[in-house]
Amino acid sequence: MSRGFFGVVSSTPTLSMDTTPLIYNQYQTSSNILVLFDKGKHDTYTYNWSITDNLVSINNKSLSSATFTNTGYIGKTTVSCTIIGDKTKVSITTDTIDIYWNSLNAIIFTAIWSIPNNITLEYDGSGKDVTVISTTPSDATYILSKKNAVNAGDIASSIIYGVIYYKGTISSPTITIVPKPISILPNGPVSLVWNKTTQTIPYLISGIVSEDIRYSVSGTTGSDCNNYTAILSTTSPNYKLNTYILNWNITPSIPANFTASVSADFTSITLNWEPVGGCIYNIYNNNILIGSSNTTQWTNTSLPDTTYNFHVVATCVSGTSSRTPIANILTGHKSYASTTSYDSGYKTLSPCCLAGTISGDIGLCNWVQGTNGIIITAVYVQNCVCNFNTTLLSGTASRNVKWNINNTLSNFPSSNSVTVSNPYPGPTTIPIASSDQTIGKTINYTLRAIGTGWSTNDVVCPSGIYWFSANWKNVGTITTTLPMVSSVITYIA
Repeated sequence: MSRGFFGVVSSTPTLSMDTTPLIYNQYQTSSNILVLFDKGKHDTYTYNWSITDNLVSINNKSLSSATFTNTGYIGKTTVSCTIIGDKTKVSITTDTIDIYWNSLNAIIFTAIWSIPNNITLEYDGSGKDVTVISTTPSDATYILSKKNAVNAGDIASSIIYGVIYYKGTISSPTITIVPKPISILPNGPVSLVWNKTTQTIPYLISGIVSEDIRYSVSGTTGSDCNNYTAILSTTSPNYKLNTYILNWNITPSIPANFTASVSADFTSITLNWEPVGGCIYNIYNNNILIGSSNTTQWTNTSLPDTTYNFHVVATCVSGTSSRTPIANILTGHKSYASTTSYDSGYKTLSPCCLAGTISGDIGLCNWVQGTNGIIITAVYVQNCVCNFNTTLLSGTASRNVKWNINNTLSNFPSSNSVTVSNPYPGPTTIPIASSDQTIGKTINYTLRAIGTGWSTNDVVCPSGIYWFSANWKNVGTITTTLPMVSSVITYIA
């Protein structure tokens, strides 16, 4: 198509003509060849048709369309038209069109194409066409009409037309461009570990041609632990989706900075850790699941002086983390008083009667209740032996044994006793009045030998000779104050 400009014309004039080659036999007249012309304004135009040989005549030479009559010429005639502005004298010439005039004796020919049959090819961004490899006869002349194919849906084909001394129309096989499969594939691990950041799955797209990048991928990033799906899509007819879904996930990491603490009264343990996005947390004691939490803290009741072994794991639909270190906890205890039974056990008390004395005491003398934490609630006595035979007494001297209860004397072994065997096997139990079981109260429980006169061992205490002896035992309670023991926490990897 040609285009020209006229200086005095207010709009740009254009002209065009179908330049597809035409084929006729010699002695034929062509159909109309038409010039399409946008004349613009303020001018008139003259048409001048021209040809390249003299054996073809022009019909309607000065009109916008013309026919051409062959008077016997065999060959090619090239036709063009020049339009001249009557006022401006500026001319515009069309592109040329070829008319082939075939011999009446033209023969049919054959051709071999670059492809033997119809084929399909996947889109690869490059143009495809069908070409002639050879003809029979080899010197056959023809004109070629070719259609290229680039994109999916395009069909490449060619048609050849015999000219001059050859005739016939031969159509080629076709090349049909079909969409190319594209896929999304992993380009590294498809399971990522949560790391507090937004992460992107590494992937690649197979099958993409650089000439057409009309595709997109969604779902490739994530920040929380979860299962994700990356999806490949395209708006291009040149592609068809093959593997278009890539499943990937972010799995939980171990909850960081896991710590444990014990309350001041040792009745609760609190666990803390840092969050792992998208997770809940399972809490274990001694590898037994005891609960779950959707926060980063857990408080558990506890007992004093008890051992616990806590750990935590993060869990969600994409998996479960490894455990935190194990918090090995011994809770300890507050300071407290422990009261248990007290029993002194039997002891033999055998005081020697010193010179000049007429009586002596054996037993619990001047005990302050609460000393060493001991409260005496009863006194036991047994195996009492009194050495008061006449060989040890002088003249009318006499001896008798009584209870001395805080300096108050009463008959032994009981208040209504008038005699007692010697030795006395016992045992006899003497309870201490509850009013005397007060801390700080002084008590005095003894057996006392009383009497008159002198004994021979008042002067000298013979070896092994006593006024009397007895086995004593004191029972009650003993209170021990135990100090506070702090909790001990160690972490086992």
